Amino acid sequence: MAQDIRVGRIILVIALVIALRVLAVSLILPVFSPYGLTLTDSVLLVGIALGGYGLTMAIMQIPMGMMSDRWGRRPLLLAGLSVFVFGSLIAGLAEPIGGMVGVDAIWVLIAGRLVEGVGAVSSVGTALLTDVVPEERRTFALAIAGIGAGTAFLVGVSVGPVLEPLIGVPGLFFLAAALGAVLFVALIFVIPSGLKPEHSEEVGLRSVFFDKRALRLDVAGFAMNFTLIATMFALPLVAGEQLGEGTYRWTLIVMVLVGGVLAIGASRGADKAGRVRMFSAVSALLIGLGSAALLTFDMLWLYILVGVLYFGGHAGQSASLPSLIGALFPGNRRGAAMGALNTWLYFGSFVGGTVAALLFEVDTLLPLILAALGLVVSVTVLTIGRVPSRRTTGKAH
Repeated sequence: MAQDIRVGRIILVIALVIALRVLAVSLILPVFSPYGLTLTDSVLLVGIALGGYGLTMAIMQIPMGMMSDRWGRRPLLLAGLSVFVFGSLIAGLAEPIGGMVGVDAIWVLIAGRLVEGVGAVSSVGTALLTDVVPEERRTFALAIAGIGAGTAFLVGVSVGPVLEPLIGVPGLFFLAAALGAVLFVALIFVIPSGLKPEHSEEVGLRSVFFDKRALRLDVAGFAMNFTLIATMFALPLVAGEQLGEGTYRWTLIVMVLVGGVLAIGASRGADKAGRVRMFSAVSALLIGLGSAALLTFDMLWLYILVGVLYFGGHAGQSASLPSLIGALFPGNRRGAAMGALNTWLYFGSFVGGTVAALLFEVDTLLPLILAALGLVVSVTVLTIGRVPSRRTTGKAH
């Protein structure tokens, strides 16, 4: 019983850490561009400030994961959160710092966003979960983290525009820093100081980044986030106009929450039955079908149903991919493998948002965006199907 309580606390804290990173991005997402344009006339610099966070997150995933394999998960989690808090403070103080050092505030904001991303803890957190959670409960634990991240995204996008008139965009950065500080303290008390993965061999970057089985899952993760970010770029603009802002918002809440609950239940069943690979494939198929059908605004009930399947598929895929990756590698290579997966995920987000923005300027292609992205993710079902199941997985080659 005591062991279960300890594991439960670790799951909760790690889920909150991962959710914080998502919340920090989504809080400022609806209000960032107007604020950035008050600091500079360059739309390009504003775009760099917004996308720089995801770029450095992608770059740092593997180094952070590999360092956690060598020195332990707890020290790297604490270091990553410290860097995140520092970067958030820099971003929040962009204007006064810029005035003090004599540079345009936009450059200070870019620096703060880049520093925020350097504290990449997602790979370390998911590696810790796969270390301490029994295999039969692993996908369920990762589903909790995935749902937490999804909920944080929804809360951030909804609450950000409400808080911004009260505390401003700098205040949103300070809020993110304060949350990071609270989680730093929680990590100190919840994560055991002596917890380390076992070490049997020196880890090489090539051994995890180019492992054929893991690479198939990494590509699936890229396609998953590519589709999600592109969908979330287009859907608010189209659905908000077609359905009205009020209807769009409450239907989105229903779709995310119901889909997430269904994904948690399904992930537990997949764990018990040893069908995580099949669960991942079905989730990818739901993402593909859902993203191709999310333009069914004429029938509201069908739109909601499709949305539930889509967001449920995304939550399921978010949970199953790290579990499958974790099963491919021993403890001393797991952090690096999670880093590789998260690198592909964050690059997928960066590319998905960029491509969607470019396509959205061509009105006649807008209806094809979601369908084309759905096709991309559906193809990954075949890719995932070739990955050995957890029961037959041996040592990564």
